[in-house]
Amino acid sequence: MCSLSAKAFRNLLQGLVKRNYFGEQIYSNEALLESLFGVSSSEVGDRGDLVAEIESFETLLRAAGEGNWDDIKMEEIVTAQLARASPLFSAEQGQILIAFWSAEREKIHSALVKVSTWNRQFQDIAWRVDVKAVSKAHPELNEPVVFFELSTATGGGGKKSINDGSNSGGRTQKAKFEMNREEVGEMVKALDQIQRKIDENS
Repeated sequence: MCSLSAKAFRNLLQGLVKRNYFGEQIYSNEALLESLFGVSSSEVGDRGDLVAEIESFETLLRAAGEGNWDDIKMEEIVTAQLARASPLFSAEQGQILIAFWSAEREKIHSALVKVSTWNRQFQDIAWRVDVKAVSKAHPELNEPVVFFELSTATGGGGKKSINDGSNSGGRTQKAKFEMNREEVGEMVKALDQIQRKIDENS
């Protein structure tokens, strides 16, 4: 069973998540052993038992991330683990793990989606309304026009695995275009239809 205090156990989970899903390689086994378990650098090589313990939690968090576990699934896993003769963690640590996963799972899922996406994804949209003269001869005939700037970015698919510690950011591209009143109206109708279809399938 893990011997860490509640605070140190939470820090262990945070370090493993940052290492595995956000590429922060400063959270090596050696660093975790020194900072959380109080193992000096000269003793690290002799503490294979603690390394195995860290790697067990790492395996659990990877399975949770790759399986996109919800809170109920994590609770089931914790309950099953605590029912073992030699559980990996205490009941208090199990509750910390459940709470930690509930708070972090959406960010972890987003990181996994980003690194596994090959095609371009919507990133942001900017717009402004201006008035364009329809006729030079009749400047009073003005038409409102909406100018759009659509930003998309490539995902990290095809690059290093997120578990290899790469922070593979995507390349952003921008598309600029304009639409008049009628075109905006048609776009809004199309978006309403898309929303209704999403609602029907949710």
